Amino acid sequence: MSKVDLSGNYVLDKSENFDAFLKALNVGLVHRTMACKVKPTVEIVQKGDEFVIKTCTSLRSQQQIFRVGEEFKSNITWSDKDTKVRAYWEGDKLVISPVEEDKNLPILTREIQDGRLILTQQIGNVVAKRYFVSC
Repeated sequence: MSKVDLSGNYVLDKSENFDAFLKALNVGLVHRTMACKVKPTVEIVQKGDEFVIKTCTSLRSQQQIFRVGEEFKSNITWSDKDTKVRAYWEGDKLVISPVEEDKNLPILTREIQDGRLILTQQIGNVVAKRYFVSC
């Protein structure tokens, strides 16, 4: 169990390398362009190692309900396919990664730095960072 509490309501402030990340996931140009223009809001409710993470945009909404250390299904590929993933703590970072090692599936890491929620998304050698501020 981590000492960090990620709970809060956040809105996207800026992104780095997000288009390249989506391209590495084989997201088409039209969807990538739209995804790069929207500013998602994220609501995180954390009770110890139990999480509800809601991400909303004008394009789509997603909710993840899980407990750290347990396997669950999640749509981390921005497609219609759910993937088996597991969340775990890496220091004060919450990491969600595929259960099966697959270079075509991303690893997502959330952490708080300087009062901002930072979401790092990695697939292979491509790394994107998204910075969220409290709203």
